[in-house]
Amino acid sequence: VTASNEAAVNKIVTRESSWNPNITNHTDSNARAGHPSTGLMQTIPSTFNKYALPGYNSNIHDPLSNLVAGIRYAQARYARGGRSGVEVVASRPGGY
Repeated sequence: VTASNEAAVNKIVTRESSWNPNITNHTDSNARAGHPSTGLMQTIPSTFNKYALPGYNSNIHDPLSNLVAGIRYAQARYARGGRSGVEVVASRPGGY
């Protein structure tokens, strides 16, 4: 954990959900495809299920569970050039 990663996670969560763990986006492309983004990091259910850790994989709205899955997803998909996945996502306009 670094200060830069903490700031990146804060930026992502603020932008995606305004720190509301129960929010679900019913209007984006994921929702139109039938799997709306939800929770702090706005993960879709399949992404949550893939990246959640055992013991933190039963409730997409649980703040810690959603953060863990979202951070692990960002790291797996976006880390590059010596930057963490959350730093890359936070630096992009519009998020993921």
